[in-house]
Amino acid sequence: MLAALLVAPLVALVALAAHPNSISSSRVRVPPQRDRALVEIVCEAATLCEAVPIDRDGDRRLDAAELEAGWNAVRDYVAAHYSVRWCDERETAPAALTGSLVSLAESNAAARAGASDVQWIELELEYPSARVIEGLRIEFRLFYETNPAHMDFCEVAWEGEPPTPWKFNAENDTAAFYDARLAAELDLEARPNMLAHSLVEGVLHILTGWDHLCFLLALLVASRGVRALLWTITAFTLAHSITLALAALDVLRVPSSWVEPAIALSIAYVAALNLWWRRPRAPWTEALGFGLIHGLGFAGLLSELLLDEPQKLRVLIGFNLGVELGQIAVVAALLGVFEAVRRVRAHSRAASSASAPGASLAPAPLDRWLSWAVLFAGLYWFVDRMY
Repeated sequence: MLAALLVAPLVALVALAAHPNSISSSRVRVPPQRDRALVEIVCEAATLCEAVPIDRDGDRRLDAAELEAGWNAVRDYVAAHYSVRWCDERETAPAALTGSLVSLAESNAAARAGASDVQWIELELEYPSARVIEGLRIEFRLFYETNPAHMDFCEVAWEGEPPTPWKFNAENDTAAFYDARLAAELDLEARPNMLAHSLVEGVLHILTGWDHLCFLLALLVASRGVRALLWTITAFTLAHSITLALAALDVLRVPSSWVEPAIALSIAYVAALNLWWRRPRAPWTEALGFGLIHGLGFAGLLSELLLDEPQKLRVLIGFNLGVELGQIAVVAALLGVFEAVRRVRAHSRAASSASAPGASLAPAPLDRWLSWAVLFAGLYWFVDRMY
Protein backbone atom coordinates (compact mmCIF):
# COMPACT_ATOMS: atom_id res chain seq x y z
CA MET A 1 0.00 0.00 0.00
CA LEU A 2 2.77 2.41 0.95
CA ALA A 3 4.63 1.61 -2.27
CA ALA A 4 1.53 2.32 -4.33
CA LEU A 5 1.09 5.69 -2.65
CA LEU A 6 4.68 6.61 -3.48
CA VAL A 7 4.48 5.49 -7.11
CA ALA A 8 1.09 7.07 -7.92
CA PRO A 9 2.43 10.67 -8.12
CA LEU A 10 5.13 9.52 -10.55
CA VAL A 11 2.56 7.97 -12.87
CA ALA A 12 0.42 11.11 -12.67
CA LEU A 13 3.37 13.22 -13.80
CA VAL A 14 3.76 11.28 -17.03
CA ALA A 15 0.92 13.13 -18.74
CA LEU A 16 2.22 16.44 -17.41
CA ALA A 17 5.66 15.86 -18.89
CA ALA A 18 4.58 14.34 -22.17
CA HIS A 19 4.90 17.64 -24.00
CA PRO A 20 8.08 19.62 -23.28
CA ASN A 21 7.58 23.13 -21.96
CA SER A 22 7.40 25.60 -24.84
CA ILE A 23 10.01 28.33 -24.91
CA SER A 24 10.58 31.58 -26.72
CA SER A 25 13.25 34.22 -26.69
CA SER A 26 12.82 37.97 -26.87
CA ARG A 27 15.28 40.79 -27.31
CA VAL A 28 14.59 44.43 -26.61
CA ARG A 29 17.12 46.93 -27.95
CA VAL A 30 17.20 50.67 -27.34
CA PRO A 31 19.24 52.42 -30.09
CA PRO A 32 21.63 55.35 -29.39
CA GLN A 33 18.90 57.95 -30.02
CA ARG A 34 16.84 56.32 -27.23
CA ASP A 35 13.66 57.36 -29.01
CA ARG A 36 12.22 53.88 -29.49
CA ALA A 37 12.42 50.27 -28.33
CA LEU A 38 13.03 47.59 -30.94
CA VAL A 39 11.62 44.18 -29.99
CA GLU A 40 12.36 40.79 -31.53
CA ILE A 41 10.38 37.75 -30.38
CA VAL A 42 11.32 34.28 -31.60
CA CYS A 43 8.94 31.40 -30.86
CA GLU A 44 8.20 27.92 -32.14
CA ALA A 45 5.70 27.83 -34.98
CA ALA A 46 3.67 25.19 -33.13
CA THR A 47 3.41 27.46 -30.08
CA LEU A 48 2.18 30.38 -32.20
CA CYS A 49 -0.32 28.11 -34.00
CA GLU A 50 -1.83 27.03 -30.68
CA ALA A 51 -2.30 30.64 -29.56
CA VAL A 52 -3.42 32.17 -32.88
CA PRO A 53 -5.49 30.07 -35.36
CA ILE A 54 -3.53 30.84 -38.54
CA ASP A 55 -2.38 27.31 -39.42
CA ARG A 56 -4.78 26.62 -42.28
CA ASP A 57 -3.55 23.13 -43.22
CA GLY A 58 -3.12 21.91 -39.62
CA ASP A 59 0.51 20.76 -39.98
CA ARG A 60 1.72 22.94 -37.07
CA ARG A 61 4.08 24.75 -39.42
CA LEU A 62 3.61 28.13 -41.06
CA ASP A 63 4.49 28.92 -44.66
CA ALA A 64 4.82 32.40 -46.14
CA ALA A 65 1.19 32.47 -47.31
CA GLU A 66 -0.14 31.54 -43.86
CA LEU A 67 2.05 34.17 -42.20
CA GLU A 68 0.85 36.83 -44.63
CA ALA A 69 -2.80 35.87 -44.15
CA GLY A 70 -2.37 35.79 -40.37
CA TRP A 71 -0.58 39.15 -40.05
CA ASN A 72 -3.53 41.01 -38.54
CA ALA A 73 -4.43 38.18 -36.16
CA VAL A 74 -0.85 37.95 -34.87
CA ARG A 75 -0.60 41.74 -34.57
CA ASP A 76 -3.79 41.92 -32.50
CA TYR A 77 -2.76 38.97 -30.33
CA VAL A 78 0.62 40.51 -29.51
CA ALA A 79 -0.95 43.90 -28.80
CA ALA A 80 -3.30 42.27 -26.28
CA HIS A 81 -0.67 40.13 -24.55
CA TYR A 82 2.60 42.06 -24.72
CA SER A 83 3.20 45.60 -23.50
CA VAL A 84 6.17 47.96 -23.26
CA ARG A 85 5.99 51.00 -20.99
CA TRP A 86 8.34 53.94 -20.54
CA CYS A 87 9.38 54.29 -16.90
CA ASP A 88 12.03 55.85 -14.69
CA GLU A 89 10.69 54.76 -11.26
CA ARG A 90 9.73 58.37 -10.52
CA GLU A 91 6.46 58.03 -12.42
CA THR A 92 3.51 56.63 -10.47
CA ALA A 93 2.02 55.24 -13.70
CA PRO A 94 4.52 54.16 -16.38
CA ALA A 95 3.45 55.45 -19.80
CA ALA A 96 2.44 52.79 -22.31
CA LEU A 97 4.20 52.85 -25.67
CA THR A 98 2.18 52.01 -28.77
CA GLY A 99 3.88 49.36 -30.82
CA SER A 100 3.58 48.19 -34.40
CA LEU A 101 4.39 44.85 -36.01
CA VAL A 102 7.02 45.46 -38.69
CA SER A 103 8.02 41.90 -39.62
CA LEU A 104 6.59 38.38 -39.34
CA ALA A 105 8.62 35.62 -40.96
CA GLU A 106 10.29 32.25 -40.52
CA SER A 107 13.48 32.53 -38.50
CA ASN A 108 16.80 30.72 -38.71
CA ALA A 109 16.82 30.54 -34.89
CA ALA A 110 16.67 26.73 -34.87
CA ALA A 111 20.44 26.55 -34.54
CA ARG A 112 20.30 28.80 -31.49
CA ALA A 113 18.10 26.39 -29.58
CA GLY A 114 19.91 23.26 -30.74
CA ALA A 115 16.83 21.98 -32.60
CA SER A 116 17.34 22.31 -36.35
CA ASP A 117 14.15 20.31 -37.08
CA VAL A 118 11.90 22.80 -35.28
CA GLN A 119 10.41 25.70 -37.23
CA TRP A 120 10.83 29.08 -35.55
CA ILE A 121 8.91 32.27 -36.27
CA GLU A 122 10.38 35.72 -35.73
CA LEU A 123 8.27 38.77 -34.91
CA GLU A 124 9.80 42.26 -35.04
CA LEU A 125 8.03 45.16 -33.36
CA GLU A 126 8.82 48.84 -32.86
CA TYR A 127 7.72 51.02 -29.93
CA PRO A 128 8.44 54.74 -30.53
CA SER A 129 8.72 57.06 -27.51
CA ALA A 130 8.33 60.83 -27.28
CA ARG A 131 10.65 60.84 -24.27
CA VAL A 132 14.21 59.61 -23.95
CA ILE A 133 14.07 55.97 -22.85
CA GLU A 134 16.00 55.35 -19.64
CA GLY A 135 13.81 52.59 -18.28
CA LEU A 136 11.25 50.12 -19.59
CA ARG A 137 8.57 48.07 -17.90
CA ILE A 138 7.74 44.98 -19.95
CA GLU A 139 4.74 42.72 -19.48
CA PHE A 140 4.94 39.35 -21.24
CA ARG A 141 1.68 37.35 -21.32
CA LEU A 142 2.09 35.58 -24.66
CA PHE A 143 1.20 31.88 -25.04
CA TYR A 144 0.26 31.24 -21.38
CA GLU A 145 -3.39 30.48 -22.17
CA THR A 146 -2.40 27.49 -24.31
CA ASN A 147 0.97 26.68 -22.66
CA PRO A 148 0.73 27.57 -18.94
CA ALA A 149 4.36 26.51 -18.39
CA HIS A 150 5.70 28.64 -21.27
CA MET A 151 8.97 30.46 -20.58
CA ASP A 152 10.46 33.43 -22.42
CA PHE A 153 14.15 34.19 -22.17
CA CYS A 154 14.46 37.93 -22.55
CA GLU A 155 17.41 40.26 -22.99
CA VAL A 156 17.14 44.04 -22.75
CA ALA A 157 20.03 46.20 -23.90
CA TRP A 158 20.77 49.87 -24.30
CA GLU A 159 23.23 50.53 -27.13
CA GLY A 160 26.79 50.20 -25.84
CA GLU A 161 25.79 48.36 -22.64
CA PRO A 162 25.81 44.60 -21.93
CA PRO A 163 22.34 43.01 -22.12
CA THR A 164 20.30 42.32 -19.01
CA PRO A 165 18.81 38.78 -19.02
CA TRP A 166 15.43 37.88 -17.60
CA LYS A 167 13.04 34.93 -17.65
CA PHE A 168 9.32 35.54 -18.01
CA ASN A 169 6.74 32.92 -17.03
CA ALA A 170 3.10 32.87 -15.97
CA GLU A 171 3.96 33.67 -12.34
CA ASN A 172 6.56 36.30 -13.23
CA ASP A 173 5.23 38.16 -16.27
CA THR A 174 6.31 41.75 -15.55
CA ALA A 175 9.75 43.28 -15.03
CA ALA A 176 11.42 46.71 -15.14
CA PHE A 177 14.77 47.37 -16.81
CA TYR A 178 17.01 50.45 -16.58
CA ASP A 179 20.06 51.78 -18.34
CA ALA A 180 23.31 51.84 -16.37
CA ARG A 181 23.09 55.53 -15.46
CA LEU A 182 19.55 55.38 -14.09
CA ALA A 183 20.24 52.10 -12.30
CA ALA A 184 23.20 53.71 -10.52
CA GLU A 185 21.14 56.80 -9.66
CA LEU A 186 18.36 54.65 -8.19
CA ASP A 187 20.91 52.35 -6.51
CA LEU A 188 19.56 49.38 -8.49
CA GLU A 189 21.40 46.48 -10.06
CA ALA A 190 21.29 46.96 -13.82
CA ARG A 191 22.55 43.45 -14.53
CA PRO A 192 22.30 40.36 -12.30
CA ASN A 193 25.21 38.18 -11.26
CA MET A 194 25.32 35.77 -14.20
CA LEU A 195 26.93 32.93 -12.25
CA ALA A 196 24.18 33.00 -9.62
CA HIS A 197 21.47 33.59 -12.23
CA SER A 198 22.47 30.59 -14.35
CA LEU A 199 22.98 28.41 -11.26
CA VAL A 200 19.36 29.00 -10.26
CA GLU A 201 18.22 28.24 -13.81
CA GLY A 202 20.14 24.94 -13.70
CA VAL A 203 18.51 23.91 -10.43
CA LEU A 204 15.03 24.78 -11.69
CA HIS A 205 15.65 23.00 -14.98
CA ILE A 206 16.53 19.66 -13.39
CA LEU A 207 13.72 19.90 -10.83
CA THR A 208 11.14 20.32 -13.61
CA GLY A 209 12.76 17.92 -16.09
CA TRP A 210 10.61 14.88 -15.34
CA ASP A 211 12.27 12.68 -17.96
CA HIS A 212 15.74 13.34 -16.56
CA LEU A 213 14.44 12.76 -13.02
CA CYS A 214 12.92 9.43 -14.07
CA PHE A 215 16.25 8.37 -15.54
CA LEU A 216 17.97 9.38 -12.31
CA LEU A 217 15.41 7.36 -10.34
CA ALA A 218 16.01 4.28 -12.50
CA LEU A 219 19.76 4.58 -11.92
CA LEU A 220 19.16 4.95 -8.19
CA VAL A 221 17.09 1.76 -8.10
CA ALA A 222 19.80 -0.02 -10.12
CA SER A 223 22.58 0.96 -7.70
CA ARG A 224 23.59 -1.63 -5.13
CA GLY A 225 24.96 0.44 -2.30
CA VAL A 226 26.03 4.04 -1.77
CA ARG A 227 29.46 3.52 -3.33
CA ALA A 228 27.92 2.21 -6.55
CA LEU A 229 25.52 5.15 -6.53
CA LEU A 230 28.38 7.64 -6.23
CA TRP A 231 30.14 6.07 -9.22
CA THR A 232 26.89 6.16 -11.19
CA ILE A 233 26.10 9.80 -10.43
CA THR A 234 29.70 10.80 -11.20
CA ALA A 235 29.54 9.04 -14.58
CA PHE A 236 26.20 10.66 -15.42
CA THR A 237 27.52 14.09 -14.43
CA LEU A 238 30.69 13.72 -16.50
CA ALA A 239 28.84 12.48 -19.58
CA HIS A 240 26.06 15.04 -19.72
CA SER A 241 28.47 17.89 -18.87
CA ILE A 242 30.49 17.11 -22.00
CA THR A 243 27.61 17.09 -24.47
CA LEU A 244 25.83 19.92 -22.66
CA ALA A 245 28.83 22.20 -23.20
CA LEU A 246 29.43 21.10 -26.80
CA ALA A 247 25.79 21.55 -27.82
CA ALA A 248 25.23 24.81 -25.93
CA LEU A 249 28.35 26.34 -27.52
CA ASP A 250 27.12 25.21 -30.96
CA VAL A 251 30.04 22.81 -31.47
CA LEU A 252 27.72 19.79 -31.68
CA ARG A 253 24.29 19.82 -33.32
CA VAL A 254 21.83 16.94 -33.10
CA PRO A 255 18.14 17.38 -34.07
CA SER A 256 15.75 17.23 -31.14
CA SER A 257 13.62 14.79 -33.15
CA TRP A 258 16.41 12.28 -32.49
CA VAL A 259 17.45 13.38 -29.02
CA GLU A 260 14.05 13.42 -27.29
CA PRO A 261 12.94 9.89 -28.33
CA ALA A 262 16.44 8.58 -27.51
CA ILE A 263 16.16 10.04 -24.00
CA ALA A 264 12.80 8.31 -23.57
CA LEU A 265 14.24 4.98 -24.75
CA SER A 266 17.18 5.28 -22.35
CA ILE A 267 14.71 5.67 -19.47
CA ALA A 268 12.70 2.61 -20.52
CA TYR A 269 15.86 0.55 -21.13
CA VAL A 270 17.36 1.10 -17.67
CA ALA A 271 13.98 0.44 -16.02
CA ALA A 272 13.61 -2.80 -18.02
CA LEU A 273 17.05 -3.94 -16.88
CA ASN A 274 15.99 -3.27 -13.30
CA LEU A 275 12.99 -5.56 -13.77
CA TRP A 276 14.37 -8.47 -15.78
CA TRP A 277 18.17 -8.49 -15.82
CA ARG A 278 19.40 -10.95 -13.21
CA ARG A 279 23.15 -10.89 -13.79
CA PRO A 280 25.47 -8.44 -12.02
CA ARG A 281 25.68 -5.10 -13.82
CA ALA A 282 27.50 -1.81 -13.48
CA PRO A 283 24.91 0.99 -13.75
CA TRP A 284 27.68 3.57 -14.04
CA THR A 285 28.28 2.36 -17.61
CA GLU A 286 24.63 3.02 -18.46
CA ALA A 287 24.87 6.43 -16.82
CA LEU A 288 28.00 7.25 -18.81
CA GLY A 289 26.62 6.17 -22.18
CA PHE A 290 23.11 7.55 -21.88
CA GLY A 291 24.32 10.64 -20.04
CA LEU A 292 25.82 11.83 -23.33
CA ILE A 293 22.31 11.85 -24.81
CA HIS A 294 20.73 13.53 -21.79
CA GLY A 295 23.29 16.33 -22.01
CA LEU A 296 21.91 17.19 -25.44
CA GLY A 297 18.47 17.45 -23.86
CA PHE A 298 19.76 19.92 -21.26
CA ALA A 299 21.38 22.08 -23.93
CA GLY A 300 18.24 23.76 -25.33
CA LEU A 301 17.67 25.97 -22.29
CA LEU A 302 21.37 26.71 -21.85
CA SER A 303 21.59 27.80 -25.50
CA GLU A 304 18.98 30.46 -24.76
CA LEU A 305 20.94 31.69 -21.74
CA LEU A 306 24.11 31.96 -23.84
CA LEU A 307 22.59 34.01 -26.66
CA ASP A 308 24.60 37.24 -27.03
CA GLU A 309 25.99 36.60 -23.54
CA PRO A 310 29.52 38.02 -23.00
CA GLN A 311 30.11 35.88 -19.88
CA LYS A 312 29.56 32.50 -21.54
CA LEU A 313 31.95 30.58 -19.29
CA ARG A 314 30.25 31.84 -16.13
CA VAL A 315 26.83 30.91 -17.48
CA LEU A 316 28.04 27.45 -18.53
CA ILE A 317 29.66 26.76 -15.15
CA GLY A 318 26.72 28.16 -13.19
CA PHE A 319 24.09 26.21 -15.14
CA ASN A 320 26.03 22.96 -14.84
CA LEU A 321 26.55 23.48 -11.11
CA GLY A 322 22.84 24.16 -10.75
CA VAL A 323 21.95 20.92 -12.51
CA GLU A 324 24.33 18.99 -10.24
CA LEU A 325 22.99 20.62 -7.08
CA GLY A 326 19.47 19.78 -8.19
CA GLN A 327 20.46 16.17 -8.82
CA ILE A 328 22.11 15.88 -5.42
CA ALA A 329 19.01 17.29 -3.74
CA VAL A 330 16.74 14.83 -5.56
CA VAL A 331 18.96 11.83 -4.78
CA ALA A 332 19.24 12.84 -1.12
CA ALA A 333 15.46 13.23 -0.85
CA LEU A 334 14.84 9.84 -2.46
CA LEU A 335 17.37 8.12 -0.22
CA GLY A 336 15.61 9.69 2.76
CA VAL A 337 12.24 8.38 1.54
CA PHE A 338 13.67 4.90 0.95
CA GLU A 339 15.17 4.80 4.43
CA ALA A 340 11.90 6.00 5.97
CA VAL A 341 9.96 3.28 4.14
CA ARG A 342 12.49 0.69 5.25
CA ARG A 343 12.23 1.77 8.89
CA VAL A 344 8.42 1.85 8.87
CA ARG A 345 8.24 -1.65 7.42
CA ALA A 346 10.92 -2.93 9.80
CA HIS A 347 9.11 -1.43 12.80
CA SER A 348 5.77 -2.90 11.76
CA ARG A 349 7.37 -6.33 11.42
CA ALA A 350 9.62 -5.94 14.46
CA ALA A 351 12.56 -6.69 12.19
CA SER A 352 15.88 -5.13 11.42
CA SER A 353 15.89 -2.16 9.06
CA ALA A 354 19.19 -3.20 7.52
CA SER A 355 19.23 -4.08 3.83
CA ALA A 356 20.54 -7.37 2.55
CA PRO A 357 24.01 -7.20 1.03
CA GLY A 358 23.82 -6.36 -2.67
CA ALA A 359 20.20 -5.21 -2.42
CA SER A 360 18.87 -2.16 -4.21
CA LEU A 361 18.94 1.14 -2.36
CA ALA A 362 15.16 1.14 -2.85
CA PRO A 363 13.46 -1.38 -0.53
CA ALA A 364 11.48 -4.25 -2.03
CA PRO A 365 8.86 -4.25 -3.45
CA LEU A 366 9.15 -0.49 -3.95
CA ASP A 367 12.12 -1.01 -6.29
CA ARG A 368 9.97 -2.99 -8.72
CA TRP A 369 7.00 -0.65 -8.42
CA LEU A 370 9.22 2.30 -9.26
CA SER A 371 10.87 0.47 -12.14
CA TRP A 372 7.46 -0.39 -13.63
CA ALA A 373 6.37 3.24 -13.33
CA VAL A 374 9.57 4.51 -14.95
CA LEU A 375 9.30 1.90 -17.73
CA PHE A 376 5.75 3.02 -18.46
CA ALA A 377 6.84 6.67 -18.47
CA GLY A 378 9.75 6.03 -20.82
CA LEU A 379 7.65 4.08 -23.32
CA TYR A 380 4.87 6.67 -23.17
CA TRP A 381 7.32 9.51 -23.87
CA PHE A 382 8.92 7.55 -26.70
CA VAL A 383 5.61 7.03 -28.50
CA ASP A 384 4.52 10.61 -27.84
CA ARG A 385 7.78 12.08 -29.13
CA MET A 386 7.87 9.86 -32.20
CA TYR A 387 4.27 10.40 -33.23
